[in-house]
Parts: sequence; structure tokens; C-alpha cells
Amino acid sequence: MIHRSFSEKKTQIETMAKDIHNLKLVDTSKSPNENTIYILWGDLEITDEKGSWAFGQRSVRTCYPPHYSHSLFAFPFVRNGYQGIMLPYEDALLFRKWIVKVMSSSS
Repeated sequence: MIHRSFSEKKTQIETMAKDIHNLKLVDTSKSPNENTIYILWGDLEITDEKGSWAFGQRSVRTCYPPHYSHSLFAFPFVRNGYQGIMLPYEDALLFRKWIVKVMSSSS
């Protein structure tokens, strides 16, 4: 059995995050209420907010609370010093669950 270090797991997760991060989810052809944006942050909190032209200008709601007490991952989207990735809601849930599994595994 091959054991991966924390650093190796973190690198794998950050590489995958870069591949699935999707800025095109902010669709300015839709109204803000039709274009909800989900962000998975480096502490594994999932938030949502209005998209389109209102993205970044309205309140942010927590869909899932942080899993870690601090940010562990260097994700490509940066806002106010916090790093995250934009992805569809179901993908955010699946990626979050996968990260928790990878980070808690002994291999």
C-alpha cells in the first residue's frame, strides 16, 4: 500500500480544483436571480450568491459550513484574501465530500 503525505494530497486536490474551477458560470446574459453562483472555499465552506452583473455585489449565504477551522487549500478564485472555486452546486457537494475523504484517509 502506498501512503501519500498531507502535501501530496493537498497538491492533488489543488490541481483538480484548478481543472474544475469555472468562471463561465457567471452568465451576464441572465438576470442575477437566474444565475446563482456557488463557491467552495479553502476551508470547505460552500456559499452561494447572485450571479450575472450582481456577482460580488450582493450578500453571500452559507450553504454548508466550513469543515476546517482555517483554509487549507490554495484555490484559483480569490476574494478578500480567501481562496475558492466556482462550480455547480452538486459538483461542489461531491468535490467537498471527496476532499474530506481524501484528507482523512491514511493512504
